[in-house]
Amino acid sequence: MNNNQINVKTKKPYRGFNHEELSGGGYESNKWGTFLTWKDLGFSIKKGEKGFTCFHPTWKEYTDKDGETKVKSSRKYFTLFNEEQVKPTDIN
Repeated sequence: MNNNQINVKTKKPYRGFNHEELSGGGYESNKWGTFLTWKDLGFSIKKGEKGFTCFHPTWKEYTDKDGETKVKSSRKYFTLFNEEQVKPTDIN
């Protein structure tokens, strides 16, 4: 199994918690993508496959009741599927 878990489209490696989560998936392939990424590349998710939930940090500015600008951190969640969980889309 390859230790560098990468985004199938950008070829950039996943880091931190996401890398650890994906590395423990038990797949030989190190390529991962979202549903839409695989769809754009001409693949579909195999029936019954479950993805891995990952996240990246985000920050939002807001104004509190006193008119002060504050920054709130949060996370944006997304689901990734391994290359072994997809198949080429049937073209009829």
